[in-house]
Amino acid sequence: NEAILWQEGLGNGRDLGSEILQSGDDNTGSLLQIGDDNNAAIDQTGDLNSASISQTQDDNTAAIGQAGDRNTATLDQDGDDNTAAITQRADADRNTADIDQTGDGNTATIDQTADESSAFVDQDGDENDATVKQSAHDNAATVAQSGDDNEADIEQSESGNSATVSQSGDENTADILQSAADNTASVSQSGDENRANVSQTAVDNVATVEQNGTENRATVTQQGTGSSNEAVVRQGTGGGNADQNTAIITQSKSGNQALIEQGTGSTAKENKAGIIQTNNDNTATIRQGIGGTARDNEATATQSGQDNRATINQGLLGDANDNTASVTQSGNDNTATVLQNGNDNEAIVEQTTDHHTASITQTGDDATARITQGGAENSADVTQSGDDQDAQVTQSGEDNRASVTQEGRDHEAVVQQSGNANTATVTQSGHDNAAVVEQGGHRNRAVIGQSNHDNKSAVRQGGSGNEAYVTQVGHNNRRADVTQDGDDNVAYITQLSSRNEASISQSGDGNLGMVWQSGGDGNEASINQVGNRGYARIIQG
Repeated sequence: NEAILWQEGLGNGRDLGSEILQSGDDNTGSLLQIGDDNNAAIDQTGDLNSASISQTQDDNTAAIGQAGDRNTATLDQDGDDNTAAITQRADADRNTADIDQTGDGNTATIDQTADESSAFVDQDGDENDATVKQSAHDNAATVAQSGDDNEADIEQSESGNSATVSQSGDENTADILQSAADNTASVSQSGDENRANVSQTAVDNVATVEQNGTENRATVTQQGTGSSNEAVVRQGTGGGNADQNTAIITQSKSGNQALIEQGTGSTAKENKAGIIQTNNDNTATIRQGIGGTARDNEATATQSGQDNRATINQGLLGDANDNTASVTQSGNDNTATVLQNGNDNEAIVEQTTDHHTASITQTGDDATARITQGGAENSADVTQSGDDQDAQVTQSGEDNRASVTQEGRDHEAVVQQSGNANTATVTQSGHDNAAVVEQGGHRNRAVIGQSNHDNKSAVRQGGSGNEAYVTQVGHNNRRADVTQDGDDNVAYITQLSSRNEASISQSGDGNLGMVWQSGGDGNEASINQVGNRGYARIIQG
C-alpha cells in the first residue's frame, strides 16, 4: 500500500481527523489540504483501490470509504465550508467516483454498493447539493451544477441505468429515480427555480428534460411492467426564453412516446401541457409556439386505450396566445390532431371508442371547435380560419364522415351523426352564417355551402340513402330547411340574393325535390313529398 498526506494551515484534522487507513493490498491513498480547519479521512479495506482527496481554503470536510476491490475515488474541493463523501461498500468492485466542488457551502454525496458503476459530481457555485445513490451494477450517473442553491438527487437501484443532470443558474432542483433496468434519464436546466422530476420503474425507458428560463416545472413518470417508453420535454430550448411553464408526462405499460415542446423559437410564457398514457403503443405530441411566441397556452392529451395518436400544435407557424387544446382518447387505434395558430382559440377532441380520426385546425382568433366521437371508425375534420367561429361535431354511429370549414367570422356549425355511413359537409364563408346537420339514418349525404352573411340552414335526415344539397349565396337567406325521413330521397336548395325562405320535407322514398330562388325580395318555397318517387320543382326568379 502507498499513502501520501500533506497539510498546510492551522487546525486541520481537528474534528474528523486527517488520516489514511488501508488494510488491503496494493491500495493507494493521497490526501492534500491547504487552508485552515479542514478535515479529511480515507479508509480502504479492499485491494487495488485508489483514493485521492484535495482541499484548499478553509473549513472543508471530505471522506472516502472503499471496501471492495479495484475502486477509484477522487475528491477535490476549492472553497470554504464544503462537505463531500464517497462511499463504495463491501463487495462493490471496479467502481469509479469523482466529486469536484468549487465555491462555498456545497454538499456532495456518492454511495455505490454494486460493481462497475460510475458517478461524477461537479459543482461550481455556492450552497449546491448533490446526492448519487447506486445499488446495482453497470450504472452511470453524472451531476453538473453551476450557480447557487441548486439541488440534484439521483437514485438507481437496478442495473444498466444511466442518468445525467446538468443545471446552470440558481435554485434549480432535479430528481431522478430509476428502479428497473436499462433506463436513461437526462435533465438540463439553465435559469432560475426550475424543477424536473423523473421517475422510471419499468425497463427500457428514456426520458429527456431540457428547461431554460424561470419558474419551469417538468415531471416525467414512466411505470409498468412493459418496455420502451420515451418522454421528451423541452421548454424554451434552442431559441431562448421559457417562463413559468409546466409540462407533465405520465406513461404506464409499454411502447408509449410523448413529446412536449414549448416556445422553442424564442419566447414561451405561462404555458401548460400534460400527457397521460396508460396503455400500449400510444403517441402524443404537444407543441406550443415552436415557430415564434406562445403565451398562456394550455394543452392536454389523455390516452387510456391502445395504439392511439394525439398531436397538438399551438403557434407552430408563429405567434399564439391564450389557446386551449384538449385531446382525450379512451378507445383504441384513434388519431387526433389539433393545430392552433392565433389567439384565444379552444379545441376539444373526445374519442371514447375505437378507430376514429379527428382533426381541428384553427388559424384565427376566438374560435371554438369540439369533436366528440363514439361508435366506431368515424372521421371528423374542422377547419377554422377566421375569428369568433363555433363548430361542434358529434358522432355516435359507425363509418360517419363530417367536415366543417369556416372562413370569415361569427359562423356557427353543428353536425350530429347517430346513424352509420353518413356524410356531412359544411362550408361557410363571409360572416354570421349558421348551419345544422342531423343524421340519424344510414348512408345519408348532406352538403351545405354558405357564403356572404346572415344565412341559416338545417338538414335533418332520419332515413337511409338520402341526399341533401343546400347552397346559399348572398345574405339574409333564412330557414333553408331539409327534412328527410324516408329512403333514397334527393333535395336541392339554392338561394341567391336576400330574404328567401325554402323548406323541403320528404317522408316517402325515392323522391326528388328542387328549389331555386334568385333575385327579388320576400320569396318563399315549400315542398312536401309523402309518397314515393315523386318529383317537385320550384323556381322563382
